[in-house]
Amino acid sequence: LGTLREADFAVPIAAECAAFLAHNRTYIDEDRIVHAQAHQQTLISNEVASYHFSKLLALYPASPLRPDSLLSLGTIQRKGLKLYSQAAVSFKAVIEKHPDSDEARQAYESLANMYDEDMHDYTNATKTYDAIVARYKDDPVVLRGLQAQALIYQDKTSQPMQAIASYRKLAETFKGKEGLEALLKAEKLALYTVRDWKLSIEINERIIAAHPDHDEAVKALFNNAEINEERLKDRDEAIKLYEDLIDRHPKHGLASDAKQRIK
Repeated sequence: LGTLREADFAVPIAAECAAFLAHNRTYIDEDRIVHAQAHQQTLISNEVASYHFSKLLALYPASPLRPDSLLSLGTIQRKGLKLYSQAAVSFKAVIEKHPDSDEARQAYESLANMYDEDMHDYTNATKTYDAIVARYKDDPVVLRGLQAQALIYQDKTSQPMQAIASYRKLAETFKGKEGLEALLKAEKLALYTVRDWKLSIEINERIIAAHPDHDEAVKALFNNAEINEERLKDRDEAIKLYEDLIDRHPKHGLASDAKQRIK
């Protein structure tokens, strides 16, 4: 059935599928052969593969292979033929007609990535990433979506506050390494780009609360003391935070720096 998808074998397998269809016109699972033929053609010719996937969609309305065929057609239109508007129609059809399928999840991500990477349509890209977050909650596709969305806001549309919001949403949903990395990126944006000292302090406090035993939590505590000292000119609060660091982490390298700052 053409499940072996290697370029060296694509031509003979596709030919065998065509021969089978020609000699077994009443085969009850004909859609499976057309589907196999289409996937083999993907390794040979984007145009021919597109034709066979379209044929399956036209001739077999009840086929369980329709979600994969629609997704595959959209992928060919996007990556092989560069027909982005047609690819968008195919991806949206997967989402609308087969919303609970695995293919719908892949279609959402492919659609968002195409808006972002190929079409540079950042408005629709961010909207689609929002839809992914709402639909899939804590699925890995949400992690990738929030990371991509944050980078759009940070690097492509110059909207640092929205980037911070995306990073913070990521950290709320994914508590591990990815969440910590997102908070660190959000704090840098708050401190150096937005220059919102109180927001930077708030994000550092989240790092301390969520990852109390991590080295980055010690750095976050020191950073908050430094912000109070140098940015907010609140020396009493700075001394309090430096002393807190010394009490909590007396053997850490930053403890000696904190002592010097207090002096």
